[in-house]
Amino acid sequence: MAAPAAKALLVESGMKGADAERAFAPEHVSQEGSDTVVVPGDEFIRSLDTPTRQAVYPALRGRGVSAAIDYPYVFPDPAYQAILADTRLDPSDVALLKKLVFRVGDAAHLCDYETLLRAIPVPGRRIDMLKAMSRQSAVLVRMCVRPDTDVDKVANYWGHVENVRFNDVRPLLESLRDQPKGGTLSIVYFLPPFARDRLYTYPIRRPGDPGMDCHWTTFNFSNLQLDDRFDDADFATRYLMERYYTIGAPSVYGDIVLLLDDKNLIRHSAVFLADDLVFTKYGRNEQQPWMIVHIADMLAAYPGTKLSCVRRRTN
Repeated sequence: MAAPAAKALLVESGMKGADAERAFAPEHVSQEGSDTVVVPGDEFIRSLDTPTRQAVYPALRGRGVSAAIDYPYVFPDPAYQAILADTRLDPSDVALLKKLVFRVGDAAHLCDYETLLRAIPVPGRRIDMLKAMSRQSAVLVRMCVRPDTDVDKVANYWGHVENVRFNDVRPLLESLRDQPKGGTLSIVYFLPPFARDRLYTYPIRRPGDPGMDCHWTTFNFSNLQLDDRFDDADFATRYLMERYYTIGAPSVYGDIVLLLDDKNLIRHSAVFLADDLVFTKYGRNEQQPWMIVHIADMLAAYPGTKLSCVRRRTN
């Protein structure tokens, strides 16, 4: 939009008029076609108070302002408190982090991580901060097999998803069941190849590769041949509407868990595994791995969303 409209948007979103005037000083503003480009500098970014960040950044999300605003670092409160308590971090760096984050529900959001890193003068300290911020809360899942486990029931639950080769796992389950105290085995054995190969790994994108976000992950979960059409959110939504129906709660392996915003638009999707566990990936960010997470932790990563669940039609 034009510069006057862009400045008005910031003020309407909650930025103080004086701050907007500073941001739109002539030396900070340029035009690219019909777009206004504002580069106010790190000093200005650091000077904003928390209420301003809390109001303005969510209002700018989804407008193409920057990837950092559209896809911020999101720290559920336990993860954020762990960062603040990390003794590897320099106290001054932690103090700056605290100044740059803002709260959305029970999570801390950070859009200004480039500003944060540029303000840390020592490379080793920047690396420590990146390590602390990049930690993910994930679940290492194992199945408990007891001497009285009904392997047929296990097969009925885990074996119905396409390309899960349960027959290869049955002898292992039976051998564990025959042990005096049973045993455990990784849930990896019950995942299709797509998910098994990617679990706890990070994407490496090459030119022309798809975004590999949550929807691409969800709808390719049981595919042997990847369908990159799911990189298009509109295509994924149409596919969902045509082939799935709504259910009250996930209860079957392969159900899809959706997170909806206040306009009932899909913000995130994941594949239900069992109990309260889902297989997912947060956004297109290459710093986000494919993980198994608790549904509650996934909700914390997307504040302001509500849960919806769907199941694939059988005909």
